[in-house]
Amino acid sequence: MAESLRERQATDKKALGWITVSSLLAPSEDFVINTRSFLITALAAAVLSGTSHVTTATAAAARNPIGVVQCFVTVPKAMSTKASGTQIVYVNRGPISASHVTFAVGYRNASGHYLRRVTDDGTFAPGVQINHHFSLYNDLTYSGKHVTACTAVKVIFSNGTAWAM
Repeated sequence: MAESLRERQATDKKALGWITVSSLLAPSEDFVINTRSFLITALAAAVLSGTSHVTTATAAAARNPIGVVQCFVTVPKAMSTKASGTQIVYVNRGPISASHVTFAVGYRNASGHYLRRVTDDGTFAPGVQINHHFSLYNDLTYSGKHVTACTAVKVIFSNGTAWAM
């Protein structure tokens, strides 16, 4: 039988570990999640927070008050092989200004897989895009911009309340 292009693409993605999920807001539209990346990120979040239950980490991720817009390792400076740091662009989606935001950022190069934390301190108003550069991973040989994970794992708000994954 003839198989439609959409059915063939869906079959190919399922074979590669992708699943299609119907959107709750627009049931006619689908979005695709790479299950392997999602589970690795959830497991890393669970390990970083000391939680032994991945379901707790994934539920907390759904309520994350920080939305990461971009996250990448910056290219080396001239005549260097070391990365120049890490750039994180994010938005505080919470109703209160944040004063401390801790991120877990994963990176991989030829010598290994890394997962490190970095904390941004300041006053981060709700809805405002923040674009900051950190010295994170500037001690490693550059292996491209791509990070393996990048998510906020702890947020302290200006009123003293906190959220953690």
